[in-house]
Amino acid sequence: MQTEARVGGVVVDGGRAAVAAARRPEQQQRHIGTAAHLAAGGLAGVVSKTCTAPLARLTILFQVAGMHSDAAALRKCSIWHEASRIVREEGFGAFWKGNLVTIVHRLPYSAMSFYSYERYKKVRR
Repeated sequence: MQTEARVGGVVVDGGRAAVAAARRPEQQQRHIGTAAHLAAGGLAGVVSKTCTAPLARLTILFQVAGMHSDAAALRKCSIWHEASRIVREEGFGAFWKGNLVTIVHRLPYSAMSFYSYERYKKVRR
């Protein structure tokens, strides 16, 4: 004797197949724990800030130069000129000066933001 069941608009043959198909989506979802959410958020924040550190360094240098220079010197400044000056005078690694302090700040901030967002999503379901 053959039976049919509808699961999500799909006809499944046999009663046992219907029960198994109905449970699959729940079983396939992996539940990530609190520590994993915190680690993922923290790592994402660290990577993003490390990737954008050269631009942040250039921004800070332009802000400081604007405070201590006259208008004629500011007109000559360009992002390419300043970047090449940093590489020439201080080396390529100078773009990441001060990045460790930024990471110390960003890691817990990103971890808590990501964890809070994921918890909020679960509450909204």
